[in-house]
Amino acid sequence: MNHPAFRSILFVLLRLFSYAAVLLFAYFMIRLDSFGPANEEGIKFLEDSYTEYTQELMLLIAGLLYAWVAVKFPKVRAFSILLAGFCFMALFREFNNYFHDLFKGAWQTAVGIILLITALLTYWHRKSLFRPFQLFLQTPAFGLNLASALIILLFSRLFGKKSIWENILEVEELIGAHRSVKNAAEESIELLGYSFLLIAAIEFAIWVYRRGNDMLEDSRWGSGRS
Repeated sequence: MNHPAFRSILFVLLRLFSYAAVLLFAYFMIRLDSFGPANEEGIKFLEDSYTEYTQELMLLIAGLLYAWVAVKFPKVRAFSILLAGFCFMALFREFNNYFHDLFKGAWQTAVGIILLITALLTYWHRKSLFRPFQLFLQTPAFGLNLASALIILLFSRLFGKKSIWENILEVEELIGAHRSVKNAAEESIELLGYSFLLIAAIEFAIWVYRRGNDMLEDSRWGSGRS
């Protein structure tokens, strides 16, 4: 039972079921929204939906994972800070409707502050940026990150265009249940992208954790600071 091959198989199965759980959780949040009440205009899947909250939760967990790696492993600190900063900036972007109640441009200000902090910390630890990035390009986490970015930033936006859904539903204007269908499709695709983003963060943390000793011993990783 202690054979390395057996442990490897168990580890793969653990990851498989864990990632399946992430996707099942996303599905059940979408399902909850499908049963939930519509607003006064008869529309579901809006900013206060379980689907939106789940997207924000996944961004938060991914950002915290990258931040943990940055603190725990100095050899990949700058690169981890960059990834964490991206997640936290995207999280505050998702909160844009709530920031409107504070003052105009509030969410842009918050994102700008995070961007500045990220840039300063990355520069401070810049020697732990390029080598980890080169090695990261060869990992499954890179492919998952790339796929999630394309789904969230490109495909979900195109898939959610009103003209497509007006043609599919054969209506001149998306109102009521027709708008709910369009919102459900767009937000579900976006949630899938965030699920991949979270899985990519877990894969990154596993990759760094398993290579921890190599990072401490191999001078090619650079040092934590300049």
